[in-house]
Amino acid sequence: MRRGGAARGRGATRGRGRGRGAAVLDLTGATTEDRLASLDYVEPPKKPEYKLEIPESAQKVAEQLKEKKVEEIARVFQVIGEAKTNEALKEALEIESKGGDKFKDKQGQEQTRSLGGIFFHLIKTKHATPEQLKSLNQLRSQQKRAKREFDSSNVQYKTEYEQWKKTENRRSKIVSLKEQYAKEKAEKKAKKAAA
Repeated sequence: MRRGGAARGRGATRGRGRGRGAAVLDLTGATTEDRLASLDYVEPPKKPEYKLEIPESAQKVAEQLKEKKVEEIARVFQVIGEAKTNEALKEALEIESKGGDKFKDKQGQEQTRSLGGIFFHLIKTKHATPEQLKSLNQLRSQQKRAKREFDSSNVQYKTEYEQWKKTENRRSKIVSLKEQYAKEKAEKKAKKAAA
């Protein structure tokens, strides 16, 4: 057994910078054109975008309610309309100023609804028709599905981007090594010519 335990022979890597983590592209059996093409820059994959348009009026209502569920308020605007949403907002603010809305939780203990909770409770019980509530639920599930699809495509993007990054790092190292080699060769040629 040899010292250092390094494998020699067919398939073993030799020389400087060729061990683990070295910048080597697998170009076994590739033509010269393939080798040159592998050094061309390739654009990174495009990042998917998830955009849900939220009207300014929905954002203002969310600020007044101190509510984080701005998307839910935007859905309420979309299905019920601005007039009824503003009506529910006024009522919620009134109820809050009079001491809030009490309800019993699953354990039977009395709780006070948050301002946003009062607003959504009023929407469900007073301001929205059963058809509107149904379309609110459908819209919510459509948007959740779209978000899930976005999340899965984002995971795929991250994987593709990591692969691109590794390949690009290898490519740039090889290109810089080629440039360095060409420079050294030119310097040697210049020295020979001068001598």
